[in-house]
Amino acid sequence: MPDVFLSYCREDQPVARRFAEGLEREGFSVWWDQSLSAGESFDKVTEKALKDARAVVVLWSKRSVESRWVRSEATLADRYGTLVPVTIEECDRPIMFELTHTAELANWSGDAADPRWRSFVAGLRRSVGATTQTTPVIAPPVPAIRRTSAKRTVWTALAVAALAIAVGVAWYLKAGRSGPASAAVDRSIAVLPFENFSADADQDHFADGLTEEILNSLARVPDLQVTARTSAFAFKGKAADLKAVGRTLGVAHVLEGSVRRSGDELRITTQLINTDTGFHLWSKTYERRLTDIFAIQDDIARSVADALQVTLGVGVGREPGMTRNIEAYEAWLAARGVTFTGMASMRQHIELLQQAVALDPAFAQPWWDLSKAWSSVLSGTPDDAAERQRKADAAFAEFRRLLPDSPRIHERLAEDAIESGQMIAAAEHYQAAAEAANRLYGGRPPPLDIIGQGKTPIGFADLVGRPRESIALFEQARARDPLNEVVALWLAYLYGNVGDFPAAFAEFERSEPLAEDARLTQLAIRIALATRDRKLLLPWLDKRIAFEQSHGSDLSSRMKSLLDKPDEALAVLRPLVGGSQNYVVISWLAWFGDYAAALDSLRADFQQTGYRYAALWWIWDPGLSGVRKLPGFKQLMRDIGLVDYWRKYGWSDYCKPTTGDDFECH
Repeated sequence: MPDVFLSYCREDQPVARRFAEGLEREGFSVWWDQSLSAGESFDKVTEKALKDARAVVVLWSKRSVESRWVRSEATLADRYGTLVPVTIEECDRPIMFELTHTAELANWSGDAADPRWRSFVAGLRRSVGATTQTTPVIAPPVPAIRRTSAKRTVWTALAVAALAIAVGVAWYLKAGRSGPASAAVDRSIAVLPFENFSADADQDHFADGLTEEILNSLARVPDLQVTARTSAFAFKGKAADLKAVGRTLGVAHVLEGSVRRSGDELRITTQLINTDTGFHLWSKTYERRLTDIFAIQDDIARSVADALQVTLGVGVGREPGMTRNIEAYEAWLAARGVTFTGMASMRQHIELLQQAVALDPAFAQPWWDLSKAWSSVLSGTPDDAAERQRKADAAFAEFRRLLPDSPRIHERLAEDAIESGQMIAAAEHYQAAAEAANRLYGGRPPPLDIIGQGKTPIGFADLVGRPRESIALFEQARARDPLNEVVALWLAYLYGNVGDFPAAFAEFERSEPLAEDARLTQLAIRIALATRDRKLLLPWLDKRIAFEQSHGSDLSSRMKSLLDKPDEALAVLRPLVGGSQNYVVISWLAWFGDYAAALDSLRADFQQTGYRYAALWWIWDPGLSGVRKLPGFKQLMRDIGLVDYWRKYGWSDYCKPTTGDDFECH
């Protein structure tokens, strides 16, 4: 199936050749036959190619408008919705095509930098993409991981191309755009998920993996702001306007591309686009044979870097702890692609991660994911919990052995310190994590799930009662990753914590297309309860009720019916203290004025093994100010190690020292 069927007449053959060669350099497959003029024959071979083509480029000239064969081909293409007409000299087109937008490329010399050509190619790419994938390709939930040499060599080729693409983009943005106009925002880019144009839809993982290789390489280029993966992949499978993408993500450039495999050949096409003008600034096509080219990967990367005089910084742009085993890498990608809908999907996730480390025990990244996965499985008996924790600890130990300098090690040790009430030790580990990230990323912003910018890690400032400091960090994170649901929800919650309720609910509304109903409605209701504004509360409560009804719960529905009956509501709530819905019960108890029961509910959360870190998220809820004034709250702060932390690092926004060793909270 060709990308382009080129329709022309015999007299225009030299111009047609120029177009065919130019389109092939741009990465399109072109059907044309210089020995078979469109004006001479319209046999079955030609007709099949015309029907199969994703786009039919008709070259209008004074001669072709008189050709009944060119006119017939244009008519059929218009019927199929694949017509892309081009005027190669001034002429009167057939009247039925006068209303069809036609590219003007009269006297085009073959210059790939010609703005008219770049605009034409951009439109053609959209036409080809729209006819091949009008809806997103949905991969199977758990693709089988097969040991095939073809897949091994595909990923090898992708890794090579990813590095070369990243270098080329870096060259344009860094070396090719020097001068006073090169402001920080101008050196920003989003790498959109590459489209899979292969006949096999199962190879979507390959295209996604290539995108990540490029993103990781570009993230290491100094002075280049790269949109994080979460926001970039929000556009997967969507025919988005690139100017709108630029506005949404706050970037000046977008890199997009496609991956096509045919037999043992692989073609990767890339283009860099200015999101303000829509112009293509740089493009290149990479063709690789599916042979074992691991041995030449570094040579290709080095030669491209030397040619463009660009230094990538670390290694050849691959993330630390990655693998050269294609099957292991594919298993890890499949694990990361699992959508969590319950215990079955979590088991699926874990099984794929275990498969990855079985294929390559030195592959560090899935060991880290395994440690997090085992720690997050909350259901089961206490004996089950002990066994899961043992497995989580073993996976973390292996990750630490493989990557002893990773910032994630200190992140995990900080979480462990929080669980044991050693907040000072937690702060020290977070500082060590920030220093490790600085060494690894050369002062550039690391991935959001590792550490935040500044001396206090992202989120930790809120845990110790300094939400204003955390807001600044999360606003920076939002600029880097505007479609990240965790960033959006936490920022909304932080705005609520400092009493900026309009900003909080504006961010909650922005989060709705991104976030899961469970997390979104839970946080929004907790902030809405603090406002005491029922008009604000009720719409979010109704959304929560709809969610709970689909999950077999009726707590929010009962609370709504008892808003004016505090005694009855408290009779429902008090027996739930310390239960599975404790995080919701705390806020409702405060709403109905039973601060002592709310404090008991908080204390119950801190007493749960492995739950203290999560419990720190809501002790600073604006609706819990009455709880924070109780003497028992001060003792809880001492028990969990926060008072010692405050005395060393500074007091929180909510608690201040008074006389002697005493303090007060509000």
